[in-house]
Amino acid sequence: MRWIIGPLCALLLSACSILDRSELSDFAPTGSGSFVYRASTNYFYTPGARSDAEQTRLAWLDQYLRLNDMCESGYVIVRRDVRTRMTAALGNPVDDIIYQGRCQPVRG
Repeated sequence: MRWIIGPLCALLLSACSILDRSELSDFAPTGSGSFVYRASTNYFYTPGARSDAEQTRLAWLDQYLRLNDMCESGYVIVRRDVRTRMTAALGNPVDDIIYQGRCQPVRG
């Protein structure tokens, strides 16, 4: 029974992350190896650039890039803007973070 619990928990956690990604973020290639990525913040995904939430947002970005077959040599975020959309009922800000990025040139 124990051997089932670990994999089941991992599956449930990964499913939550996929649902959060699809609900809280959006990705659009803009041509010439560039893209715009938007992620919303909430109580659990705060806007800090040096936070666990930011690491999660960047992991979501990596997933979008893989799904779109982009940036095999990596990417650079050229701009990151935080725009406050509203204040939630408990007083936390709900922000949109807009990332503009471009793919690194293919090496070799």
